[in-house]
Amino acid sequence: MSQTIVLGSPVQCTDTHGSLQLLRPRISGFVLEPSATQLAYLVVHRGFLGGHDQCVPAADVREASPEGVLLAISFAELKAMPDLEARVPGQDYTQRSVPASSIIVGKGLPVTDDAEQVLGHVYGVVVDTERQLAQILLDQPGHPGIPVEQLTTWSEVGLKIQQPTTPAPEVREHSGAIVRDPVCDREVDPDTALTTKHDGQMYYFCSLACKQAFEANPRSYTTKARTA
Repeated sequence: MSQTIVLGSPVQCTDTHGSLQLLRPRISGFVLEPSATQLAYLVVHRGFLGGHDQCVPAADVREASPEGVLLAISFAELKAMPDLEARVPGQDYTQRSVPASSIIVGKGLPVTDDAEQVLGHVYGVVVDTERQLAQILLDQPGHPGIPVEQLTTWSEVGLKIQQPTTPAPEVREHSGAIVRDPVCDREVDPDTALTTKHDGQMYYFCSLACKQAFEANPRSYTTKARTA
């Protein structure tokens, strides 16, 4: 069963009961493993001005849908999670709480195709029960999502995909022969022309009108049919 996680959707903990949805923490980003095929963490923002971005292991996601995410932890446990950017004790700088090789995907991350055309921006992800990434959702109304198999390049600057190629139309081998339509005497290609069989012989036509005229009175045209 797949789970859809949308940026900006509210987060509910095991002890969240009756609180206003607007006051709940919200999903502010995702952390993908270096291969960009598995969800490693959710980034959960709590608070208003400033606030905190907690890194929640993907294993703590109990349920997820476009309407929100239910975590298998309490609110106190959420608050105890490390911040995405944690201040180093005794220092005046912060450092990431996730491995440097992981990819942090936040709102506004562009998705481009192999022609460098921007297709949209990351809106969410769809993962399976093993937290394997299945689709990337874009902020384009009605967009069906991009299968992870189309990803070619991924970084915290943007994602690039390869658009699926449209199969070339089947080309019929040309026999090289040219025959004439027995009704209008036009040259036609037997590989593409309309046909009908009369007295064991095949006749070829340039149009449905000629074919119908022949079938209505074949004797009037059989003596005219000839090969060019």
